[in-house]
Amino acid sequence: MDQDLLHKIPTVDYAAKREGEFSMLRLVNGEDPKTIPGIVSRTRFGTLQDNGDYPPIKPVDQLPFPDRENFWMIPEEERQFVDVSYVVSIRRMPI
Repeated sequence: MDQDLLHKIPTVDYAAKREGEFSMLRLVNGEDPKTIPGIVSRTRFGTLQDNGDYPPIKPVDQLPFPDRENFWMIPEEERQFVDVSYVVSIRRMPI
């Protein structure tokens, strides 16, 4: 996701570029989006602020696997009725 997405879909306020795992974590933890590398955000005037790329994550093995036990915070008795069996993630290695 990048600023092209924000141009095409005006209801989206933020996009993460390249190494988005830690950028998004910082965003959802309440940090100011204007200070987070890898985040593109809308200003109050509707223009886009691009904070550049987040530094590469090396080694990539430091990224955790999804915690499926707490996924969506659905109680155990309700999980049988809700499909949360997949998580989509794409990582592309630079050439």
